[in-house]
Amino acid sequence: MAVEIELKLTLPVRAIPRLRQYAPLREIPSRRQWVGNSYLDTPDMALWKERIGVRRRQIKRGADTDEPWLLTVKSQGIVTDGISRRSEWEFPMPPDRLDFSGVEDAAMREWLTRLAPQLRPVFCVNFVRQSWHLSGREVGLAASQAELALDFGYIRAGVEKAGREAFCEVELELLEGDEALLARWGERLCLELPELRPQAMSKAGRGYALLLR
Repeated sequence: MAVEIELKLTLPVRAIPRLRQYAPLREIPSRRQWVGNSYLDTPDMALWKERIGVRRRQIKRGADTDEPWLLTVKSQGIVTDGISRRSEWEFPMPPDRLDFSGVEDAAMREWLTRLAPQLRPVFCVNFVRQSWHLSGREVGLAASQAELALDFGYIRAGVEKAGREAFCEVELELLEGDEALLARWGERLCLELPELRPQAMSKAGRGYALLLR
């Protein structure tokens, strides 16, 4: 099990070029990926009611379409001072299988296994991600590292409702070290781009909001 610690910020699309031209980022190599996600739930929304997220994900890099699919399970997050923390389990899983044996929380594993036959896609979140590896050295935390990800894409909910919503956001995720790194880099970014705003809701939360609208 991993604990995901991250800071989310929304960004207007018009500000994307300014973020990419931000001096510290121009000096760091970035990578671009296409990320496709399908979120699952039961017909009576059992996962949503318990604030548990289950998704299938595939990441494509360039023309390579052979990347493995991943199954991800996330617990309900706790947000403090804009920084969210949640338990996360992620493992390779073909899209035609649902096996939760990799979830280390026994009660959650058994519950999800019982629900597995009922789980169906309820919304998708597809986006292009550009990411940079940030060192803490520039903000006085040399032993800490984070990833900055710029995500630009859309959420599509349901087949019958066919709701669709575009989004653009920045995620700062702690890779190792002191989580104060996220706040310090966040402050620097917000000074450079005042259009950045805190985003308390996860992509899954926004998907459910669109689905239930």
